[in-house]
Amino acid sequence: VFPNHDQNYLSWKTGILTFYDTPISEVCSELSDHYRQRVLTELSDTSLMLTGTFRNEKLEDIMRTIELTLNVKIDSTQQGIMIHR
Repeated sequence: VFPNHDQNYLSWKTGILTFYDTPISEVCSELSDHYRQRVLTELSDTSLMLTGTFRNEKLEDIMRTIELTLNVKIDSTQQGIMIHR
């Protein structure tokens, strides 16, 4: 058995999402998986890293925190929720 190093592997069960210096593209992927809603970004800037823990929070509240913390804009589009500058 291989150990799983994904700290959010059991987030579906615990309701806790944890990020530590996580690139925004990876945050989008984790949020998409957890909330079963598309969260996208065109930003590939590796200086946009998120550190934080969210416990049973609504996706809208997490997006607002990301918007304020990383100084980005959040918009709802036909493709999903988009994070951009």
